[in-house]
Amino acid sequence: MKSIFYTCFLSLLFFSALSAQNGIIKGVVSDALNNEPIAFANVLIVGTGQGTVTDEEGRYEIRNLEPNLYDITASFVGYTDKTIFEIQVSNSKPAEVNFQLESSAEEIDEVVVKASPFRKTEESPVSLRTIGVAEIQRNPGAN
Repeated sequence: MKSIFYTCFLSLLFFSALSAQNGIIKGVVSDALNNEPIAFANVLIVGTGQGTVTDEEGRYEIRNLEPNLYDITASFVGYTDKTIFEIQVSNSKPAEVNFQLESSAEEIDEVVVKASPFRKTEESPVSLRTIGVAEIQRNPGAN
């Protein structure tokens, strides 16, 4: 009786392990100019909403993907987005996709800060103080 139970249990465990295997996409996001890793870059699978953020060494890994073809986009502030199309994901081995992002310099207009000439400050200048007659009488030697 015990041997039948163990056989059923092991076969159930084996078949559930086979069905639970899903694909993995992993890789590195780096700078195209100096090949340094880009930390905290966004890596997204187009159309699915799944994605991740790279670690300090520019590495990423997206797990639990159904075997299929996927389009993957990497982006980071100050770099142009890059998309790699039709990545084959299977259960047998992880798909390795490395991105090299090119920096993009955008020129912005100058910022000019001006103070309004009609606005007065609520504080009075340090050298100016208005005192009344009562205060003069209380402070002998002030006049």
